[in-house]
Amino acid sequence: MSVDLLHYPSHNHFWTQADEGKEPEILRAKEALFIRGGPDKAMTVADFDYTLTENGRKDLSSWDVGTPFLTAESRVKDQAMYEYYGAKEKDGTLTPEEADTWWDENLKLYRADKVRMDKMRGRALVKIKFREHVQEYVEFSEEKQMPFAIVSAGLKFVIEDVARFNNIRPTHIISTDVKTADPDADKSGPITSWENVVHNHNKAEKSHEHLAGVLALRPNVILMGDSLQDANMIEDVDPVTGQERNVIRLRVGSHQNLQGKSVDEYREQSFKAGYDIVSLADMVHVLEYVKHLVTPQSNA
Repeated sequence: MSVDLLHYPSHNHFWTQADEGKEPEILRAKEALFIRGGPDKAMTVADFDYTLTENGRKDLSSWDVGTPFLTAESRVKDQAMYEYYGAKEKDGTLTPEEADTWWDENLKLYRADKVRMDKMRGRALVKIKFREHVQEYVEFSEEKQMPFAIVSAGLKFVIEDVARFNNIRPTHIISTDVKTADPDADKSGPITSWENVVHNHNKAEKSHEHLAGVLALRPNVILMGDSLQDANMIEDVDPVTGQERNVIRLRVGSHQNLQGKSVDEYREQSFKAGYDIVSLADMVHVLEYVKHLVTPQSNA
């Protein structure tokens, strides 16, 4: 006898599309495939900023820890871009071309002002906090030998350092890689260049590029994101092989960061964007759900 996962955990801040009066068959079918495949066929792909980290303040992102090291003029430009492009990102209207421009112009500000990576690293370790129970989620993934990949529009060196500082060991980190002029400087000098730029509109492309081999062996994917675009980080069909994937999409948010919407509006927009589940609760409820999802239920 199996657990009725569609209604688990029973919590008033953890919703599925069925809670909106819609047919539950699609999510139920996805859950059945997870249960059948177990941990050997499962993996997690998660966004970083505002998904794995705490919400509510702009300076919690891997980008924003560098803002104080910009000149006053650059900070004005940075804020103007955030207000213009950020509003579009929240509403789901940001185009791929606009995302390219936003990321590129931001990086140019950091390079022009010679922002040092060691200073950003030091501030990040103080300012960026993981959500409670993220470490337990990653440790559970390690125990079950399920890959845990971070695909982020943030800065890779910041994510790597914050994860290491918090004893969190993701299997993969796919994010924008910034460089210094001295390859032996151990990422301590000023930013001079970048590569593998990841933004909210190319995450699926970057995920396929770097995770193709893993995804071929792990077709059952837990996807966690906070933005509307994050729902598309992993495609339902492999663009090269045509292999189908089974993706359960969870939008992870908080009541403190509803992006100016009511809870009902936030949920409705989330489901319309493709999310199967919306959680405004503690990460522990997501962890409980995934544990039941990949744990054999034959003795239940």
